[in-house]
Amino acid sequence: MGGNHGTIGLIVALAIGFVLCWIPQFGSVLTPNLSFDFNFTKPWAILTYPFVTNGSGQGLLFFILQLMWLYSFGGLFENRFGTQSLLIHFFSGTLLFAFFGFLAHLLIPDTAAVLIGAWLPIAFITTVICGLQPETEITFFFFPLKMKWLALLTAGLVLFGFGTGAPLFGVLLVLPLVAAWFYGQNKFPGLTPGRSPFEKQRQKAKEDREFDSFRSKVIDREKERQERERLRKLFEGSLDDQDPPQTKN
Repeated sequence: MGGNHGTIGLIVALAIGFVLCWIPQFGSVLTPNLSFDFNFTKPWAILTYPFVTNGSGQGLLFFILQLMWLYSFGGLFENRFGTQSLLIHFFSGTLLFAFFGFLAHLLIPDTAAVLIGAWLPIAFITTVICGLQPETEITFFFFPLKMKWLALLTAGLVLFGFGTGAPLFGVLLVLPLVAAWFYGQNKFPGLTPGRSPFEKQRQKAKEDREFDSFRSKVIDREKERQERERLRKLFEGSLDDQDPPQTKN
């Protein structure tokens, strides 16, 4: 598909967000307004929460690991399906976690949890890739590891990372990863891993246009053949109508 422009673009956007949130003058505005605290007076937050952090520089190491993770598995996804597909799936995962986070908030109203940071959509992309090729072995921090175990590790990081103090909250946030796994396994009828429904519709429309064009060419060729056949018969008929040549005595 060429280049990892989408992956690099996401990494740059996330890095800018981290630095801005680390600066108190910016972080005090960006973090509360762009993180998703299940308050729908900020509807944009269901898409913007991956790009802000709590502003703590102590999380720099984990943030760098996230970017490395995104570079590896986001790049793998983008190389296979393209930049547009990567971005669609990144933000689809973002929305899916926002939905399940809101559901968890309704079931556990006393929790102070908030969705912030890019780990959730990164985990979503990773799990889709793992579902696509579960038996593929990779080198993970110098150790061989099959992708199916990486998916399990990813789910564990989400569970324990977001379930601190409210385990049920972490369990509910693992459900989008279960969906991502079965999606990668191509278990959802009508959904093709790595392709959005819109892309599938565009592909079908393109195939229909190509078929219509092919059918039109076949019809035109048949008309040409029939016209040649009509002219041939007309020419042969004109020869039959001619008088036979006269013989001299």
